Amino acid sequence: MSWTTAKDLRAQVQKLWDKGDLLRPLVHGEPFEPRRLRLSGPSSQELTERFEAVRDWISALRATPKVRIELREFRHRVLGLCAVPDAVWLDSLDDALVLIGKTREAARFATLVANTQAQNAALLPWLKKRPLLALEVTDAWARLLAVVTWLQAHPRPGVYLRQVDLPGVDSKFLETYRAVLAELLDLALPPSAIDATANGLSQFCRRYGFKDKPLRVRLRVLDPALRLLHVGTSSGSAAIDRPNPLDQDITLTQADFERLDWPVQRVFMTENEVNFLAFPPVPGSVVIFGAGYGFDALAQATWLQRCPLHYWGDIDTHGLAILDQLRAHFPHAQSLLMDRTTLLAHPDQWGSEPQPVLRDLTRLNAGEAALYNDLRDNRLGKHLRLEQERISFLALQQALRAIACQVSAPADGAPQTTLPDTPPDTLPSAPWQALVCPETGWTHGGTDALGAARFDFSTNSNACGPCPPALAAVQAADATLYPDPAYTALRERLGTFHEVSPGRIVLAGSASEAIFRLTAWAHQQGVRAVHLPQHHYGDYARAAQAWALQRVVDQPSAVAGSLLAQRTLVWACEPSSPLGQAHTGWPSWLTPHASDKAVSTRTNASAARQPLLVLDRAYAPLRLSGVSSLSSDQRQHVWQLFTPNKALGLAGVRAAYLIAPYAYSERAGGKFYADFQQLERLAPSWPVGAHGVALLQAWTQADTQAWLTGSLHTLRHWKARQIAQLQTLGWIVQPSDANYFCARPPQPIDLAALRQTHGIKLRDATSFGLPGWVRLGVLGPDAQVALAAALQGAHST
Repeated sequence: MSWTTAKDLRAQVQKLWDKGDLLRPLVHGEPFEPRRLRLSGPSSQELTERFEAVRDWISALRATPKVRIELREFRHRVLGLCAVPDAVWLDSLDDALVLIGKTREAARFATLVANTQAQNAALLPWLKKRPLLALEVTDAWARLLAVVTWLQAHPRPGVYLRQVDLPGVDSKFLETYRAVLAELLDLALPPSAIDATANGLSQFCRRYGFKDKPLRVRLRVLDPALRLLHVGTSSGSAAIDRPNPLDQDITLTQADFERLDWPVQRVFMTENEVNFLAFPPVPGSVVIFGAGYGFDALAQATWLQRCPLHYWGDIDTHGLAILDQLRAHFPHAQSLLMDRTTLLAHPDQWGSEPQPVLRDLTRLNAGEAALYNDLRDNRLGKHLRLEQERISFLALQQALRAIACQVSAPADGAPQTTLPDTPPDTLPSAPWQALVCPETGWTHGGTDALGAARFDFSTNSNACGPCPPALAAVQAADATLYPDPAYTALRERLGTFHEVSPGRIVLAGSASEAIFRLTAWAHQQGVRAVHLPQHHYGDYARAAQAWALQRVVDQPSAVAGSLLAQRTLVWACEPSSPLGQAHTGWPSWLTPHASDKAVSTRTNASAARQPLLVLDRAYAPLRLSGVSSLSSDQRQHVWQLFTPNKALGLAGVRAAYLIAPYAYSERAGGKFYADFQQLERLAPSWPVGAHGVALLQAWTQADTQAWLTGSLHTLRHWKARQIAQLQTLGWIVQPSDANYFCARPPQPIDLAALRQTHGIKLRDATSFGLPGWVRLGVLGPDAQVALAAALQGAHST
């Protein structure tokens, strides 16, 4: 039965609200035109066969408040003269708002309009264009108006954001709302007050005439004999300078960098921060932390023209394009480890470049140009790339030794210094004592039977947390009340946050609950096999085991045929756990396409055998480098799983949600939507409690996202330091894009003793299929110092 119900009528009006159509007329006082709502009623046959149901349906429609129902009279061959609803009308804006419970919101918007009309009418078009966003920033609107009015009176002020002295306005406020401010200022300011060449939020200051942070150059001194920073020992008023024995990691302004006058013999440049921090000692040399395509901070440093310059970037079209651009400023620059031999020596580390460069590069030498053309034309593989951090450390040492051997002897006849001959790292394969949950046999990170560890490296939670706005929201949650069982407002907020319809949001008590529920539903849909990444979160497999599903570990070339013979649930996690790397790659026949409204398998398999693709994005908010291997459009055609508690440093608050693929939405309709409704029926009552609801609501707030962005900057620095510290102790570290990574010590470690003696917990990666390795979350400096001290003691025994 597809007769229109009162709920359907409200949904139609809600869509008008979601598009802003109910608020826009308030901006200029436009009259509300009565709207006819869609109505589907019983057929003539249904009138005869289901007369009582029809009468109940008519009664229910008539009971719907704030709508006008038009009846149509006709003579039925059996029932005689009949009158049934023929049309449903909304006669006024007030009726529409009452029907969906948005009267207060509309009143707030009307107040915004009135205040804007009185204070800065130039911004009214923005309110009409973005009414729902205006409601989101209601609390900040008066201050936003004040900022715009101030800039109208002080165009291109030439001060720092911190110097804008307005009540309730500080630099954090301006940073948080700069996206909204940019749209408002473009409307309110004359063209002469806007630098049209500065685009994007990163150029906000330059666009509107504020002072910006000076360009800076970060470098490390690779030779302790080079005196850039000095430490002194004072005797009376005299001080004796001596070389700084510490690692000189120095950041200078562009102007100071240009004025350097020191006896540097060679300069290296690398794009990867960990490579920068781990770069080996080289006599007479420094290494600069690169800036991608931007060389503005280096271009005017004439002293760089006088010494050899070696650039180390990724072996892909973008890396070679950056090298080409660098040579526009420094024609003598040479490449380091960006050759065909290095690429072919690391086939296991090859990845895929998302959007290759296709233009001609005119500043490459013959060998570089040939390699670039092969990469651009996909002769070596589609979109092939080798990122610099995936090149072995031994290869770097060998390349530096080769450079040292090419240097002619100094003019004074002193012997040439060469790099030390460091042997490659070798690791024993002996197992260690692991920490395993005695009740289940499962290994977990976080709190265990011994309580919370003082320094818990076993969890991937954001070490900068807890996030203050999220913590405040959780603490303010009213646990005495049930949440809305339909989670209507929460779904709307999450849908707006992700720019999807609220109907595609599926709430879950935790990631694990979502995994088990989705697996149960997949079994109902005829799934008989589960495709798992090579190293994966154990609940993927445990959920499959609970339903006796075949489990196939990531072997695309070997299992493609067998998986095509049966419907399959395919799990991916990116950044992955435990490695924090890109997903190893969808099997080619499973790759989702943005152009499809349903996922294509590139086979003749029927729709009933199409795979269910799930992308676990638990750690996407904690990505510190790299980009997703799936585009935004592609992600609309896979299931996406989100658990923001770790990103906010509140791992103990359990809440998660799924975003269903577009094909399962009500708008798409069809069989997939019916399947989706079966998944909804599998949900327990109130899967998310009051604290989880508060966490997810806070997750969508601008101040929460601003805090998260700032925390990622801190985590990048902590991660680089933590990795460098472990490598100094002889550990092998796997590359990672997230706030955690896997590492292997030079000798086995008793993890239980480390936990009990030093209060340090590491996550044994054996359960992930990586025996002999541990996963470490990135923690702050205090924890890192404690870890180094404990490991030094463990290695010395």
